[in-house]
This record gives sequence, structure tokens and C-alpha cells, in this order.
Amino acid sequence: MDGTDTLLALTSQLPHQDRDLALDVCVEVIAIAPELPGGHPGRAARSAAMVLLELALPELDRKLRSELAHACERAVVLPR
Repeated sequence: MDGTDTLLALTSQLPHQDRDLALDVCVEVIAIAPELPGGHPGRAARSAAMVLLELALPELDRKLRSELAHACERAVVLPR
């Protein structure tokens, strides 16, 4: 399963509004990953996703937030 499939699977368990917001954050992070500082786009995407998901959805379980951030990283380094 690649990062995109994982994102869809992980967010499917969220309420509709939270799912949409989490996907929006992840899609935006994936899109800007090549321009993020840090030298490694995947790692930068993971870090950015962690921070932005925490800000956008503070009630989101930490483990799920981490899994979503790792899926963003995979989507960047393993493009379809």
C-alpha cells in the first residue's frame, strides 16, 4: 500500500469533517514537499504534516497523527 492509499484508509475512520480537513492538510503538504527546507522532501513532509495536523486537529489521536504523517512521507518518496 502506498502513501496515498494509506492516507485514504487511515482517514476513513474519522468523522466526515475531520477526514476532509486531514486530507486537505496532507495533500497540501505532499504538494509543497519539494520546496520545504530540510534536505529530504519525505522527512520534511512528515515533519510538516505532524505540526499542521496537530494545529488543525488537536483532538486527533497522536498515533493516528503519526501514521498520517508517515503516509505523507511515503506519498512523497514513493510517487505513483
